[in-house]
Amino acid sequence: MKLRGLFFHRPVGAIWLLPALALMVPVVADPAFAEFKTACDASVRCVAELTANEPASHGLRFSRAAGKDRQWEVSFQPKSIEIDPVRPINMAVDDHPPMTLRPGFGYAPFGVSSGYYLIAGPPADKLLARMIAGNLLRVEVIDLVGAPHDLDFPLSGLMAALAWIDNAQNRIEAPRKVATPEERRIDPTASRPAAIAKIGVPDRVRNVHMQISACEDPNSNLLKEFEPVTGILSSTALLYGLPCFTDGRSTAYRFYVVETGEIGGIRPQFFALFSASHGWMGNETLTNAEFDPQAKRLTSRHIADSKGNCGYTASWIWRGNEFALERYAYQKRCDGSRNPATWPEIYP
Repeated sequence: MKLRGLFFHRPVGAIWLLPALALMVPVVADPAFAEFKTACDASVRCVAELTANEPASHGLRFSRAAGKDRQWEVSFQPKSIEIDPVRPINMAVDDHPPMTLRPGFGYAPFGVSSGYYLIAGPPADKLLARMIAGNLLRVEVIDLVGAPHDLDFPLSGLMAALAWIDNAQNRIEAPRKVATPEERRIDPTASRPAAIAKIGVPDRVRNVHMQISACEDPNSNLLKEFEPVTGILSSTALLYGLPCFTDGRSTAYRFYVVETGEIGGIRPQFFALFSASHGWMGNETLTNAEFDPQAKRLTSRHIADSKGNCGYTASWIWRGNEFALERYAYQKRCDGSRNPATWPEIYP
């Protein structure tokens, strides 16, 4: 009913107070139904979302604006996991076969939050119907570094929560379909570099680094001030360079390529090193390394003496699946006869 220009709904179990000579005013908290809590704002946009049992709980949210033509916006929010937004995901309810949703067609990130929304269509409507009648939703995702994750969402109470919202919005007989959010969709490829930088070096890369190398611990007092080198090499390959050791003047990094495709893995990288006495050798570290994400170029500059009179400068370009040596300049004698810009180029 309407009262003084305001809309009120009376859920089951509401308590009505009858002060003397006063109008009836409902006093009721937004109810919870098993795993779900509900709420409606002043515009009667209502939501049902999982009640978080702990800060690390993943979020699941069903939202619908008031209006006879409005439908459900369905989203999930992973916690402490950065989903690779250019990969498909699988969603399954109970024992039903999983449904594969492609990014941009079946699901997508919207707005500026970490939520991933279903996109309107028959697959989304089928999933919604299964969720309402189901007990458990499982979402299978791949994170930015290629690791798989299963996100489980209990569904107990969802049917009652949505029925409560139907009543609050006076939409008892309304069909339940999925709506694509109205807010602007995020370009998933544009947010990928920022997301990769945000999560930093994955633990599994750090573990490999400590197991197979003789490097110092990157978290040691000596190295923790040096930021790792990170970059996107392709849609399925990421680059991580961890500080290995420093002499106060130069810092050496050891590099790993993480394959995030169907054939995943972590590959340590080795680079060409030239010595006048030994010729060409393989080297596991690069000194003072930098990565150019646009050109996919790694550069290194090693200064062999305190005055910067000798050493090498070199660069490598990513060629699809390996780094290829692009240029190598080398100065053996530390006599001050040349500056780094004029060191002899020995490759190509």
